[in-house]
Amino acid sequence: MLRSLKNLTEEDKAAIKYLSFLTLKPTMYIANVNEDGFENNPYLDKVREIAAAEGSVVVAVCAAVESDIAELDDADRDEFMAELGLEEPA
Repeated sequence: MLRSLKNLTEEDKAAIKYLSFLTLKPTMYIANVNEDGFENNPYLDKVREIAAAEGSVVVAVCAAVESDIAELDDADRDEFMAELGLEEPA
């Protein structure tokens, strides 16, 4: 991947920028975890380790909770999110 080439100069990057290589774009890892899987999760820790080595970001989400939030009306959504300590859905 071009992203992993550490010896590309700014001039090199500028010369190939118009080609819009996906492998030059920043990456983000989205990890779907259980509701209680945000801490002490060896799989999430491994994703974070890989991302850190690449200089990437990890966003951990619980898709099941996000799905529940999406189905609620505004009042219930606010109450549910407050119970979970969330300010906004992912």
